[in-house]
Amino acid sequence: MFNIDLETIDLEKTFDLIVLGGGPTAIGCAIYAARFAMNVLVIGKTFGGLIATTHVVENYPAITSISGQGLMDMFKDHMDSLNIPYISDEIQSIEKLNDHFSLHSFFQEFKAHSICIATGSERKKLGIPGEEEFTGRGVSYCATCDGPFYNDKIVCVIGGSDSAVKEALFLAQNAKKVYIIYRGEEIRAEPINK
Repeated sequence: MFNIDLETIDLEKTFDLIVLGGGPTAIGCAIYAARFAMNVLVIGKTFGGLIATTHVVENYPAITSISGQGLMDMFKDHMDSLNIPYISDEIQSIEKLNDHFSLHSFFQEFKAHSICIATGSERKKLGIPGEEEFTGRGVSYCATCDGPFYNDKIVCVIGGSDSAVKEALFLAQNAKKVYIIYRGEEIRAEPINK
């Protein structure tokens, strides 16, 4: 979503705090730290985490309904108001030295007195034959990202969680037919989504 030019950040200095992750928990941590005048840097693979790709978020406190992207825009504005830099990167190793931590990505070293690991979660994969091979070519983990590819097609959503039901409801707006495949006896969606 956004990335600070590394030339604008003094990477020789040691940050008070580096937050690893790009989702709501990581962003919240960075905001708290910045409000206490800590010199903070956020490093994450994807700004916003999984929630950024959510079609509609209706369970976030004080916000009745908003798109995942809309919520991320609000997070970005909040971070900008506190001058919190975000770098899209992936840390490969962390080393504890005498008075600080040394964090290494593929191309860069970062230093901090403290770190907060808020890397969140990843979508659950099935581990079935062909899944990796067809990811992005029929196998998808994000209805809002890939939904338009399935217009007027028959699709299935595998899983019985609230997230799976929300994805199925989103796909049902344009797909010819949507099947939910679930090994349990009852879908575990929030009652409002059943």
